[in-house]
Amino acid sequence: MEYKISLDYDDYFAHSTMIYSANIEVVGESIMFETNKDSLLYLDSKNIRYMLHDSKNEKIKQVFKNKNGMFIGIFIAIFLVVMNTFRVSEIKVNGEYPINDEVINNIKSNEKKLFTFSFMNLNYEAKGKELRSIFYEYEWISVSKKGSVIYVDVVNSGQTNNKDNDVVLGDLISKCDAMISSYMVFSGKGIIKENQLVKKGDILIKGEAKGYILGVVYEEINITVMKENKEEVKTGNVNKYNLLNIFGKDIRFNESSYLKKETQEELVFNIPWVLKINKIEEYEKNDIIKVYNKEEAIKKAITLIKTDFEGKKVLNDETILRIEPLITTDNNDSFIITFLVKKIISIGEYKS
Repeated sequence: MEYKISLDYDDYFAHSTMIYSANIEVVGESIMFETNKDSLLYLDSKNIRYMLHDSKNEKIKQVFKNKNGMFIGIFIAIFLVVMNTFRVSEIKVNGEYPINDEVINNIKSNEKKLFTFSFMNLNYEAKGKELRSIFYEYEWISVSKKGSVIYVDVVNSGQTNNKDNDVVLGDLISKCDAMISSYMVFSGKGIIKENQLVKKGDILIKGEAKGYILGVVYEEINITVMKENKEEVKTGNVNKYNLLNIFGKDIRFNESSYLKKETQEELVFNIPWVLKINKIEEYEKNDIIKVYNKEEAIKKAITLIKTDFEGKKVLNDETILRIEPLITTDNNDSFIITFLVKKIISIGEYKS
Protein backbone atom coordinates (compact mmCIF):
# COMPACT_ATOMS: atom_id res chain seq x y z
CA MET A 1 0.00 0.00 0.00
CA GLU A 2 1.39 3.38 -1.05
CA TYR A 3 -1.46 5.86 -0.68
CA LYS A 4 -4.25 6.72 1.74
CA ILE A 5 -7.22 8.64 0.23
CA SER A 6 -10.81 9.74 0.96
CA LEU A 7 -13.68 9.40 -1.53
CA ASP A 8 -17.29 10.59 -1.47
CA TYR A 9 -19.80 7.80 -0.61
CA ASP A 10 -21.39 7.76 -4.03
CA ASP A 11 -18.10 7.85 -5.92
CA TYR A 12 -16.65 5.05 -3.83
CA PHE A 13 -19.60 2.66 -4.31
CA ALA A 14 -19.88 3.55 -7.99
CA HIS A 15 -16.28 2.59 -8.71
CA SER A 16 -15.37 0.21 -5.85
CA THR A 17 -15.09 -2.75 -8.22
CA MET A 18 -12.47 -0.90 -10.31
CA ILE A 19 -10.17 0.23 -7.55
CA TYR A 20 -8.15 -1.50 -4.84
CA SER A 21 -9.10 -0.65 -1.24
CA ALA A 22 -7.95 -1.85 2.17
CA ASN A 23 -8.28 -0.74 5.82
CA ILE A 24 -11.57 1.03 5.04
CA GLU A 25 -12.86 3.65 7.49
CA VAL A 26 -16.06 5.74 7.48
CA VAL A 27 -15.20 9.37 8.18
CA GLY A 28 -18.27 11.64 8.10
CA GLU A 29 -19.70 11.50 4.61
CA SER A 30 -16.55 10.02 3.09
CA ILE A 31 -14.84 6.66 2.84
CA MET A 32 -11.12 6.61 3.82
CA PHE A 33 -9.00 3.69 2.63
CA GLU A 34 -5.54 2.64 1.46
CA THR A 35 -5.00 2.04 -2.22
CA ASN A 36 -2.30 1.72 -4.86
CA LYS A 37 -0.95 3.77 -7.75
CA ASP A 38 -3.03 2.00 -10.43
CA SER A 39 -6.24 2.92 -8.59
CA LEU A 40 -5.20 6.57 -8.43
CA LEU A 41 -4.53 6.54 -12.16
CA TYR A 42 -8.00 5.11 -12.73
CA LEU A 43 -9.64 7.84 -10.57
CA ASP A 44 -7.65 10.54 -12.34
CA SER A 45 -8.69 9.20 -15.75
CA LYS A 46 -12.36 9.46 -14.70
CA ASN A 47 -11.88 12.94 -13.22
CA ILE A 48 -13.11 11.68 -9.85
CA ARG A 49 -12.17 13.97 -6.99
CA TYR A 50 -10.45 12.46 -3.94
CA MET A 51 -8.39 13.65 -0.99
CA LEU A 52 -4.85 12.28 -0.61
CA HIS A 53 -3.59 11.71 2.95
CA ASP A 54 0.09 11.25 3.82
CA SER A 55 0.75 7.81 5.29
CA LYS A 56 3.37 7.27 7.98
CA ASN A 57 5.78 5.86 5.42
CA GLU A 58 5.21 8.78 3.12
CA LYS A 59 5.91 11.22 5.94
CA ILE A 60 9.14 9.45 6.79
CA LYS A 61 10.18 9.47 3.13
CA GLN A 62 9.36 13.17 2.93
CA VAL A 63 11.44 13.96 6.03
CA PHE A 64 14.45 12.15 4.61
CA LYS A 65 13.90 13.74 1.23
CA ASN A 66 13.80 17.24 2.71
CA LYS A 67 16.80 16.66 4.96
CA ASN A 68 18.80 14.57 2.54
CA GLY A 69 20.92 17.49 1.44
CA MET A 70 21.66 18.45 5.04
CA PHE A 71 22.74 14.89 5.95
CA ILE A 72 24.97 14.67 2.89
CA GLY A 73 26.52 18.04 3.68
CA ILE A 74 27.28 17.05 7.29
CA PHE A 75 28.78 13.73 6.19
CA ILE A 76 30.97 15.40 3.56
CA ALA A 77 32.17 17.96 6.14
CA ILE A 78 33.07 15.21 8.64
CA PHE A 79 34.75 13.18 5.92
CA LEU A 80 36.89 16.14 4.78
CA VAL A 81 37.99 16.91 8.36
CA VAL A 82 38.93 13.30 9.04
CA MET A 83 40.60 12.94 5.65
CA ASN A 84 42.73 16.01 6.28
CA THR A 85 43.67 14.69 9.74
CA PHE A 86 45.02 11.39 8.43
CA ARG A 87 46.02 12.38 4.89
CA VAL A 88 49.75 12.36 4.13
CA SER A 89 51.12 14.37 1.23
CA GLU A 90 54.86 14.19 1.99
CA ILE A 91 57.50 12.79 4.36
CA LYS A 92 60.35 15.22 5.10
CA VAL A 93 63.66 14.40 6.80
CA ASN A 94 65.53 17.31 8.38
CA GLY A 95 68.81 16.53 6.59
CA GLU A 96 70.61 14.32 4.09
CA TYR A 97 71.48 11.06 5.85
CA PRO A 98 72.36 7.61 4.49
CA ILE A 99 69.30 6.20 6.25
CA ASN A 100 66.77 8.60 4.65
CA ASP A 101 65.35 6.13 2.12
CA GLU A 102 65.10 3.34 4.71
CA VAL A 103 63.35 5.64 7.20
CA ILE A 104 60.86 6.89 4.59
CA ASN A 105 60.13 3.33 3.37
CA ASN A 106 59.64 2.18 6.96
CA ILE A 107 57.05 4.90 7.55
CA LYS A 108 55.40 4.30 4.17
CA SER A 109 54.86 0.64 5.08
CA ASN A 110 51.98 1.93 7.26
CA GLU A 111 50.42 3.78 4.33
CA LYS A 112 46.85 3.12 3.17
CA LYS A 113 45.54 4.25 -0.21
CA LEU A 114 42.11 5.63 -1.08
CA PHE A 115 41.90 6.58 -4.75
CA THR A 116 44.93 8.86 -5.25
CA PHE A 117 45.21 9.86 -1.57
CA SER A 118 47.55 8.44 1.06
CA PHE A 119 46.49 8.00 4.69
CA MET A 120 48.27 7.00 7.88
CA ASN A 121 46.98 6.34 11.37
CA LEU A 122 50.22 6.21 13.34
CA ASN A 123 51.39 6.60 16.91
CA TYR A 124 54.23 8.93 15.94
CA GLU A 125 55.96 8.74 19.32
CA ALA A 126 56.04 4.93 19.09
CA LYS A 127 57.26 5.11 15.48
CA GLY A 128 60.14 7.36 16.57
CA LYS A 129 61.06 4.87 19.29
CA GLU A 130 60.99 2.04 16.76
CA LEU A 131 63.29 3.93 14.37
CA ARG A 132 65.70 4.76 17.19
CA SER A 133 65.94 1.04 17.93
CA ILE A 134 66.58 0.16 14.27
CA PHE A 135 69.06 2.98 13.56
CA TYR A 136 70.70 3.05 16.97
CA GLU A 137 73.93 4.53 15.58
CA TYR A 138 72.10 7.88 15.39
CA GLU A 139 71.75 9.88 18.54
CA TRP A 140 68.07 10.71 18.15
CA ILE A 141 65.20 10.14 15.71
CA SER A 142 61.73 11.57 16.22
CA VAL A 143 58.59 11.57 14.04
CA SER A 144 55.78 14.12 14.06
CA LYS A 145 52.98 15.31 11.78
CA LYS A 146 51.81 18.83 10.97
CA GLY A 147 48.95 19.19 8.56
CA SER A 148 49.44 16.56 5.88
CA VAL A 149 53.27 16.46 6.18
CA ILE A 150 55.21 13.95 8.31
CA TYR A 151 58.48 15.36 9.68
CA VAL A 152 61.42 13.14 10.66
CA ASP A 153 64.10 14.78 12.83
CA VAL A 154 67.42 12.97 12.91
CA VAL A 155 70.28 13.97 15.23
CA ASN A 156 73.58 12.54 14.03
CA SER A 157 76.18 11.39 16.55
CA GLY A 158 78.45 14.25 17.53
CA GLN A 159 75.64 16.81 17.33
CA THR A 160 74.00 18.29 20.40
CA ASN A 161 70.89 16.47 21.54
CA ASN A 162 68.36 18.99 22.80
CA LYS A 163 66.10 16.34 24.28
CA ASP A 164 66.54 17.36 27.93
CA ASN A 165 64.30 14.57 29.13
CA ASP A 166 66.77 12.01 27.71
CA VAL A 167 69.83 13.25 29.61
CA VAL A 168 70.88 10.41 31.91
CA LEU A 169 72.77 11.49 35.03
CA GLY A 170 74.77 8.35 35.64
CA ASP A 171 77.06 5.68 34.24
CA LEU A 172 76.56 2.86 31.77
CA ILE A 173 77.79 -0.36 33.36
CA SER A 174 78.13 -3.93 32.13
CA LYS A 175 75.33 -6.28 33.13
CA CYS A 176 77.43 -9.40 32.49
CA ASP A 177 80.91 -10.70 31.73
CA ALA A 178 81.68 -10.10 28.06
CA MET A 179 84.20 -9.22 25.37
CA ILE A 180 83.33 -5.92 23.67
CA SER A 181 82.72 -6.32 19.93
CA SER A 182 81.52 -2.78 19.05
CA TYR A 183 80.21 0.36 20.72
CA MET A 184 79.03 3.93 20.18
CA VAL A 185 79.34 6.76 22.74
CA PHE A 186 76.86 9.61 22.29
CA SER A 187 77.57 11.45 25.54
CA GLY A 188 79.72 10.88 28.59
CA LYS A 189 83.26 9.48 28.68
CA GLY A 190 83.82 6.06 27.14
CA ILE A 191 86.46 4.00 28.95
CA ILE A 192 86.32 0.94 26.73
CA LYS A 193 87.79 -0.41 23.51
CA GLU A 194 87.02 -3.24 21.10
CA ASN A 195 88.02 -6.78 22.16
CA GLN A 196 88.27 -5.60 25.77
CA LEU A 197 87.17 -8.08 28.42
CA VAL A 198 84.78 -6.59 30.99
CA LYS A 199 83.26 -7.97 34.15
CA LYS A 200 79.72 -7.60 35.41
CA GLY A 201 79.44 -4.17 37.08
CA ASP A 202 82.39 -2.57 35.24
CA ILE A 203 81.81 1.04 34.14
CA LEU A 204 81.66 1.34 30.34
CA ILE A 205 80.62 4.98 29.83
CA LYS A 206 81.08 7.47 32.65
CA GLY A 207 79.14 10.67 33.36
CA GLU A 208 76.00 11.68 31.43
CA ALA A 209 76.15 8.29 29.75
CA LYS A 210 74.35 7.71 26.49
CA GLY A 211 75.33 5.10 23.93
CA TYR A 212 75.36 1.39 23.26
CA ILE A 213 77.87 -1.41 23.76
CA LEU A 214 77.70 -4.80 22.08
CA GLY A 215 79.61 -7.69 23.57
CA VAL A 216 80.25 -11.38 23.01
CA VAL A 217 78.92 -13.49 25.88
CA TYR A 218 78.62 -17.20 26.66
CA GLU A 219 75.61 -18.61 28.49
CA GLU A 220 74.53 -22.04 29.63
CA ILE A 221 70.84 -22.63 28.98
CA ASN A 222 68.75 -25.60 30.13
CA ILE A 223 65.68 -26.53 28.05
CA THR A 224 63.11 -29.21 28.92
CA VAL A 225 61.29 -30.88 26.02
CA MET A 226 58.46 -33.31 26.77
CA LYS A 227 58.66 -36.60 24.85
CA GLU A 228 54.97 -36.33 24.02
CA ASN A 229 53.66 -32.85 23.51
CA LYS A 230 50.20 -31.66 22.46
CA GLU A 231 50.58 -28.97 19.84
CA GLU A 232 48.28 -26.86 17.70
CA VAL A 233 49.16 -26.90 13.99
CA LYS A 234 47.61 -25.20 10.97
CA THR A 235 45.64 -27.47 8.67
CA GLY A 236 46.19 -25.34 5.57
CA ASN A 237 42.59 -24.18 5.42
CA VAL A 238 42.19 -20.40 5.47
CA ASN A 239 39.16 -18.14 5.37
CA LYS A 240 39.49 -14.53 4.25
CA TYR A 241 36.89 -11.79 4.56
CA ASN A 242 36.41 -8.11 5.36
CA LEU A 243 35.13 -6.82 8.69
CA LEU A 244 33.26 -3.52 8.51
CA ASN A 245 32.71 -1.35 11.55
CA ILE A 246 30.17 1.40 10.93
CA PHE A 247 29.55 3.79 13.81
CA GLY A 248 30.85 1.17 16.27
CA LYS A 249 28.73 -1.70 14.84
CA ASP A 250 30.60 -4.72 13.42
CA ILE A 251 29.37 -6.20 10.15
CA ARG A 252 31.03 -9.52 9.28
CA PHE A 253 31.07 -11.28 5.93
CA ASN A 254 31.85 -14.97 5.48
CA GLU A 255 33.00 -15.69 9.05
CA SER A 256 34.35 -19.24 9.38
CA SER A 257 33.05 -22.03 11.60
CA TYR A 258 36.52 -23.33 12.55
CA LEU A 259 36.55 -24.74 16.08
CA LYS A 260 40.15 -23.63 16.56
CA LYS A 261 41.75 -20.90 14.55
CA GLU A 262 44.49 -18.31 14.41
CA THR A 263 43.21 -14.92 13.34
CA GLN A 264 45.27 -12.22 11.65
CA GLU A 265 43.79 -8.77 11.25
CA GLU A 266 45.01 -5.89 9.08
CA LEU A 267 43.53 -2.40 9.03
CA VAL A 268 42.69 -1.47 5.44
CA PHE A 269 40.84 1.82 5.88
CA ASN A 270 39.82 3.94 8.84
CA ILE A 271 37.69 7.02 9.37
CA PRO A 272 37.60 7.30 13.19
CA TRP A 273 34.13 6.95 14.73
CA VAL A 274 32.57 6.56 11.26
CA LEU A 275 33.98 3.68 9.20
CA LYS A 276 36.70 1.10 9.67
CA ILE A 277 37.52 -1.80 7.33
CA ASN A 278 39.75 -4.68 8.48
CA LYS A 279 40.99 -7.55 6.34
CA ILE A 280 40.59 -10.78 8.32
CA GLU A 281 42.42 -14.04 7.69
CA GLU A 282 41.41 -17.07 9.78
CA TYR A 283 43.69 -20.12 9.76
CA GLU A 284 42.17 -23.40 10.90
CA LYS A 285 44.16 -25.27 13.57
CA ASN A 286 43.99 -28.81 14.91
CA ASP A 287 45.55 -30.48 17.93
CA ILE A 288 48.15 -33.18 17.31
CA ILE A 289 50.33 -35.24 19.63
CA LYS A 290 53.97 -34.71 18.71
CA VAL A 291 56.42 -37.41 19.81
CA TYR A 292 60.07 -36.38 20.15
CA ASN A 293 63.20 -38.52 20.11
CA LYS A 294 66.56 -37.16 21.28
CA GLU A 295 67.54 -35.53 17.97
CA GLU A 296 64.11 -33.97 17.46
CA ALA A 297 64.12 -32.70 21.04
CA ILE A 298 67.45 -30.94 20.47
CA LYS A 299 66.11 -29.28 17.30
CA LYS A 300 62.96 -28.22 19.16
CA ALA A 301 65.04 -26.76 22.02
CA ILE A 302 67.25 -24.81 19.60
CA THR A 303 64.13 -23.32 18.00
CA LEU A 304 62.87 -22.27 21.45
CA ILE A 305 66.21 -20.60 22.27
CA LYS A 306 66.22 -18.65 18.98
CA THR A 307 62.60 -17.57 19.37
CA ASP A 308 63.19 -16.35 22.91
CA PHE A 309 66.31 -14.45 21.82
CA GLU A 310 64.55 -12.69 18.94
CA GLY A 311 61.73 -11.63 21.25
CA LYS A 312 64.11 -10.05 23.77
CA LYS A 313 66.69 -8.37 21.49
CA VAL A 314 66.66 -4.56 21.45
CA LEU A 315 69.26 -3.86 18.73
CA ASN A 316 69.40 -5.26 15.21
CA ASP A 317 73.04 -6.26 15.54
CA GLU A 318 72.32 -8.60 18.45
CA THR A 319 72.69 -12.15 17.16
CA ILE A 320 73.35 -15.76 18.13
CA LEU A 321 76.74 -16.93 16.90
CA ARG A 322 76.59 -20.56 17.98
CA ILE A 323 74.39 -23.01 19.88
CA GLU A 324 76.18 -26.14 21.12
CA PRO A 325 74.37 -28.97 22.98
CA LEU A 326 76.50 -30.17 25.91
CA ILE A 327 74.48 -32.66 27.95
CA THR A 328 71.17 -34.41 27.26
CA THR A 329 69.42 -36.09 30.18
CA ASP A 330 66.85 -38.73 29.20
CA ASN A 331 64.01 -38.88 31.75
CA ASN A 332 60.85 -41.00 31.65
CA ASP A 333 58.71 -38.34 30.02
CA SER A 334 61.15 -35.63 28.93
CA PHE A 335 64.59 -34.62 27.74
CA ILE A 336 66.56 -31.98 29.64
CA ILE A 337 69.19 -30.47 27.37
CA THR A 338 72.03 -28.16 28.41
CA PHE A 339 73.36 -25.81 25.71
CA LEU A 340 76.32 -23.46 25.53
CA VAL A 341 75.19 -20.39 23.61
CA LYS A 342 77.61 -17.85 22.15
CA LYS A 343 75.93 -14.58 21.25
CA ILE A 344 76.39 -10.86 20.73
CA ILE A 345 74.09 -8.78 22.91
CA SER A 346 73.72 -5.26 24.27
CA ILE A 347 75.56 -5.45 27.60
CA GLY A 348 75.08 -1.92 28.94
CA GLU A 349 72.64 -0.87 31.65
CA TYR A 350 72.29 2.49 33.36
CA LYS A 351 73.23 3.11 36.96
CA SER A 352 72.21 6.56 38.19
